[in-house]
Amino acid sequence: MSDSASIYGSDHFMNVADGGLGTTLEEIFKVDVSGRLWSTQVVIEEPDKLREVHVEFLRSGARTILTATYQSSYLTFVQSACSKAQAVAFMQRAVRVAEEARSQFCSETGTSDRHIKVALSLGTFGAAISPMQDFTGYLPPPFGPRGYSEAGENVNSFGNDAEAREKSITALSEFHAERLSTFTADAQIWELIDYVAFETIPLAREIEAVRRAVKMVMGEEKIKMKPWWISAVFPDGHCSEKRPNGTYYTAEDVVNAMLEVDDERPLPRMAEAVDELALEPNSRPFLVLKPNGDKDSGRAWADSVGSLARLQSSDVWSAVLIGGCCKTGPDEIRAISGMLTLPGGD
Repeated sequence: MSDSASIYGSDHFMNVADGGLGTTLEEIFKVDVSGRLWSTQVVIEEPDKLREVHVEFLRSGARTILTATYQSSYLTFVQSACSKAQAVAFMQRAVRVAEEARSQFCSETGTSDRHIKVALSLGTFGAAISPMQDFTGYLPPPFGPRGYSEAGENVNSFGNDAEAREKSITALSEFHAERLSTFTADAQIWELIDYVAFETIPLAREIEAVRRAVKMVMGEEKIKMKPWWISAVFPDGHCSEKRPNGTYYTAEDVVNAMLEVDDERPLPRMAEAVDELALEPNSRPFLVLKPNGDKDSGRAWADSVGSLARLQSSDVWSAVLIGGCCKTGPDEIRAISGMLTLPGGD
């Protein structure tokens, strides 16, 4: 996806991202984020509060902050009675608020702005519908076989129907491409973004759709893509989607989809897959670790994540970005950042 020098400096193999923005707003800053727009609602109603949260994560040691756009899309804004023009304005405002937080922190601390990164957060399609399906992927046609139902059995796979699966990938690609274009179409906004995070993708086919979407946007608009990542979720220790034979896609399958490896390469041989993809020096992918937190054992969470991060090798990854998802606030990020030497912090 990118080399470490273009992420946050060639002399730092590990770096720290922020934590769960929505749960931090709700549980620590006491902001109501229960509406359809979740944390994006704060962009509209309380941008100063949002900037305060971003800055607090930076003060806690984060060197990458994610924008309040996880659930943002034309679909979610339309469902919230906003026009397309308003949707564009609000989504772009989220990027500006993150930039304002970066500038404020750098002014306060004397940290170079090149050490502080802004990542554009783009959630799964399932985060744009109600009820949210960002972990389970029960999506309505054509995105999935049928939407979530409280009454009946829910399915998110097409079985042997390859045609329907391909139509799903096409629809998901168009969703992700349209949303990404909201930011790439404005040169000033795109300049403020350091990289792009496609987050909590629960389905193997949606990972393929994201990769197609990136190629579509970059090809149509003739602009260079920022360093980017895809994060997946494994709610029961495996991917939520099933193969045609009825077994679940595994973590190995998901990694292969992310790296566009076509064969059934086992995860222990992933370094070989990276070697094949690294056609030029310093072009290895980077790894992002952003697990959920546990408010009863914040330090234990940091110790666990830190131990996992230390196992990662620069022979495989160009860099490792460590942060949190839901239930991780400034305290957790402060604990994990205390284990590392951070850019601009020495």
